[in-house]
Amino acid sequence: MLEDIEDQIDNFSDLTGAEQEALFSTIRKRAAADKVAFKSYVSELEYGLYSPRQVIYEALYEKPQGWEIFLFEELQRFILEAENGHQGAIDDLTSIYYLSNPEGMSPEFYGRVVNFLSEHLNASHPRIRERCMEEIMDAREDYEVELSVEQIQKLQKLLTDSDFEVRINTYSYLKDDGLLPKGFQIPFLDKWRAKLTGKGYLLK
Repeated sequence: MLEDIEDQIDNFSDLTGAEQEALFSTIRKRAAADKVAFKSYVSELEYGLYSPRQVIYEALYEKPQGWEIFLFEELQRFILEAENGHQGAIDDLTSIYYLSNPEGMSPEFYGRVVNFLSEHLNASHPRIRERCMEEIMDAREDYEVELSVEQIQKLQKLLTDSDFEVRINTYSYLKDDGLLPKGFQIPFLDKWRAKLTGKGYLLK
């Protein structure tokens, strides 16, 4: 399927802008020509920071129309792999941006994404909780996805999460969107720690 261009994918960052766009185009053309073989090929790829998945996802992200089901299913698979403890998936959670935030999709697509991610705001790994929160909030801002009362409450619960990074980043997002619980104040120890770790800007 993509075996003959795997070297280009592996060395994507070394390509020129024009070469990267040409590679994206090639990936999309081959994927569209045989979706079954393409899906099978992707399913065999490892997860991780240096996985070809990121380049392939980005190629579809640029022109996602017609790939709604595939992108959503890949999002589901990615999160479930991370929840099952796959370190590569955990390390590369930023890649779900390409699966959950492509432009020009239907409101139904974004709604399904937000509903799915909301179900994993209580995941056992803090980076999963954090990433799901961020993608939900981005969808709300970028595509005007309306959150339910229950979803907002789940997000607000992360303000008291056991993980500092989750608490502080959730605070920043909810504050900017006016979704903080009435009267909520960030604890003094979190303010102090944020300043010590260079994250004080998240509190402004």
